[in-house]
Amino acid sequence: MGTYLNKRFVLLLLGGGLVGQTLAQCPTAGQLRTLLQTISAQPDVSTQYPALQSWQRQWARCGYAPDSTFVSGLLQLGLAQFYRNELPAAVQAVEKAVTFAQPSRKGIRADQPAKALYRLGVVYTHLSQSKKALSALTQAIQKGQRVPSATEWVASAYLYLAFLHYSAGDYQRTIINAEQGEALALALRNNFLASKLLQEKARALSDLRQYEAARRAAERAVALIQYEKPYQGAVATGYQLLGIIAQAQQRPEESLYYQQQAFDVARSIQHPSAPDFAVSIGMYYYRRGQFNQATTYFEYGAEHNTDPDRKAVALNNLGAVYWKKNQFARAIQQYQRALTTMPIGFTDTSVVRLPDAKTIQRAMQKESVLVLIQDKADTWLDWAKASHNRAHLQNALATYTVADKMVDYMRWEHTGEASKLFWREKTHRLYEAAIETCHRLNQPEQAFYFFEKSRAALLTDRLNELGASQLLSPADRKRETGLQTAVNELRQQVSDVEPGDKTGNGLQQKLLAKEDEQASFVRSLETQNPAYFRYRYDTSAVTLRQTRQKLLADGQTLLEYFVGDSAVYALVVTATSAKLVRLTARNYAETARQLLALSADAGALNRRFGPFLTRSNQFYQQFFAPLHVPGGRVIVSPDGVIVPLDLLSRSARQPDWLLRDYAFSYTYSARFLVKQVQNTSVTSRSFLGLAPVAFASGQPTLGGSDTSLKTVADGYSSPTLFIGSTATKRAFLREIPRHRVVQLYAHAQADSTGAEPLIYFADSTLKASELGAAGLLPTQLVVLSACQTGVGQATRGEGVFSLARSLALAGVPSTVTTLWRVDNQATYRLTELFFEKIGEELPADEALQRAKLAYLAAAPSSQQLPPFWAGMVLIGSAAPVESGISFWVWVGGGLGLILLGLGGWRFKKTLRLRASA
Repeated sequence: MGTYLNKRFVLLLLGGGLVGQTLAQCPTAGQLRTLLQTISAQPDVSTQYPALQSWQRQWARCGYAPDSTFVSGLLQLGLAQFYRNELPAAVQAVEKAVTFAQPSRKGIRADQPAKALYRLGVVYTHLSQSKKALSALTQAIQKGQRVPSATEWVASAYLYLAFLHYSAGDYQRTIINAEQGEALALALRNNFLASKLLQEKARALSDLRQYEAARRAAERAVALIQYEKPYQGAVATGYQLLGIIAQAQQRPEESLYYQQQAFDVARSIQHPSAPDFAVSIGMYYYRRGQFNQATTYFEYGAEHNTDPDRKAVALNNLGAVYWKKNQFARAIQQYQRALTTMPIGFTDTSVVRLPDAKTIQRAMQKESVLVLIQDKADTWLDWAKASHNRAHLQNALATYTVADKMVDYMRWEHTGEASKLFWREKTHRLYEAAIETCHRLNQPEQAFYFFEKSRAALLTDRLNELGASQLLSPADRKRETGLQTAVNELRQQVSDVEPGDKTGNGLQQKLLAKEDEQASFVRSLETQNPAYFRYRYDTSAVTLRQTRQKLLADGQTLLEYFVGDSAVYALVVTATSAKLVRLTARNYAETARQLLALSADAGALNRRFGPFLTRSNQFYQQFFAPLHVPGGRVIVSPDGVIVPLDLLSRSARQPDWLLRDYAFSYTYSARFLVKQVQNTSVTSRSFLGLAPVAFASGQPTLGGSDTSLKTVADGYSSPTLFIGSTATKRAFLREIPRHRVVQLYAHAQADSTGAEPLIYFADSTLKASELGAAGLLPTQLVVLSACQTGVGQATRGEGVFSLARSLALAGVPSTVTTLWRVDNQATYRLTELFFEKIGEELPADEALQRAKLAYLAAAPSSQQLPPFWAGMVLIGSAAPVESGISFWVWVGGGLGLILLGLGGWRFKKTLRLRASA
């Protein structure tokens, strides 16, 4: 099915029937049942309509109860209306059938609720009402999964769910639904249905770049039905899919062979998808730069395609051919034809006009719309570069803005993290082009919008969810928390299943059901609690004005980087200015990798300090010096891994660290800082410290960590400490919501391969995902004095998936973390100095800067190399942290001063204040 959803295929799924006869006056219910069977047996479903209408009136006139026969008649009537393309009428008939097909009603077969809901989902799908379709199909599965006679409808519902999720770009959910349906279809020995499910799975796997798995699924799909004459249309679809996969695997000749096979088979049986296969062949020639051949096939697809979505794709591809041939005006005209062809209700033929947000939200094939709008924007940009026409740049910028809205709508419909991350990476090129346009227009404020939208969107979504939860009633909040906890647990169980373990299927079914229950609950709040819904799906970016008011009022500077495929852009924002700089150096990622590798190895650096200093200065000259960043406090929003800028040297001959003039902090985005989510609960204690010292896992003992923890804790009244065997995972999770400041001395494990980061406690380990699922924490600052707590897999558009990021997912505004394996004694001393400066009520970034400077002033020369001090960084808010001195001590001190001021009073005991570190 996939992009080839058509009514001939629906007929094969839903069943056929034949035109019947006129009805007698009040025949028996049995006679009416027989008559319905006769009507439904005719092959042309659309011609059944008059007889079915007459049959329904006869049933009503005779006063028979709405039993299974009546429900079957309504469903057949809806099917006939569907084939007559009377979709609103079909909805009414099938909705009526759903109303009567209740298990509690007398005379209703057990499989009819699932069948009716499945049919309703099909009609909603063709009406492009995806939300209603998803709801109906999900209910069909829930109603029918324990009814053996409903297995056919459940399996078919999984197929349509897979198609809907694929259309929304949620490829992970596509695969899960396709696998569930495939198992049922094979059990039914319905090879056709199994083949279509395998095709949906293969399509999604291919888009996720899992090409070998996609190829196996597509080959299996073809093999199941290859020699079945009625299913040659599906065979052609399978060939086309194999051609797409071969193209992605850099096997062009094999790709063309399969594409031609698909086209020949489809054309030989006059299959309605033949024009789509022509478009696929055109794409083969387009990628090879053979534009004349590509045009021939694209024109065939545009002329012969009756499906508006697919016709629009062919027109878009024609536009792309003209774009590549520098025929920009013709290209833009084709894009506009494609936009007005799509079934989204947009009819404006003026090439500078675009569909509004509500219009594009109605699109079912959202990926096709995104590709079309982005192609149009890219063409405007290239036309502007060729003609130096500023108006074309303005058109490009407006079009990129619409494409960005499209990305938001797609993200709302995604539930699987793999799908979300795929689209974050895929849209990076969109944001690069939009920022380039802003640079050419000299519009740094608009560039700031795209900088912000390009990063940490999934983190923003999670924080939106946490913030929205604060608007729920206690009962709804409890239910939301319970559903999220259940979903997290099931996801973890599914990920832990070994390949080939059959228990995985059952767990996936449970996960799907729970995710659907969660989605239904969230959708119900759209009308019940509009404020919650608005907050949860708030995709607005912060403005420069908001950023200046909330972040830069005290003289701070914001520095944001965007690392594109062809250029690196930097945005420097102060309280009074903003400038966008296109940096000439393109090797940002490689230079950063080399610099971090050298910085992390004290032994190697001691031997190769000269090359390191050269590399440090090179990075400074290429990526920092041209920006002329004012000295002082600087917030850095990187694109990808964090490079600790305070280890950059202004000299290549001797150390001249930026640390001496800058207090750096790092953030996932300006929005993360501006729109901090506040937990409404009040913590009862100020400081929590944990130092396991020894680890059951066999990690090396952290000798001296207990002493250092006590030194830090001396700055706080009534600190809560867990040292040695009491520093357990359970103690940490229980106590962190009760404290504002948390210090942890432990081991951690993280790398850039995708393995989940974790922290070692005395008894066990804590995974990053468990931190992120902790709910909204009231904690103000967490200091992770452990190795590599700021390290993890770097994902384009989202940053590094580290332990520190997991704390941000739980709403913790500030985390001090490490970027490599740190020296124990140096880390202890830096941590103690940091808390000492925090106690002076300095901003956290200045506190860390001064701690590092104090460390360098006292450390022996052998321990002044960057691996000892530069790896500790502050991520998040740099606001001053609450003083460690307790409230009652301050009250007591205040009363004492008042009494002394009155005079004449003498105290035998002096009020002893504990000094804050």
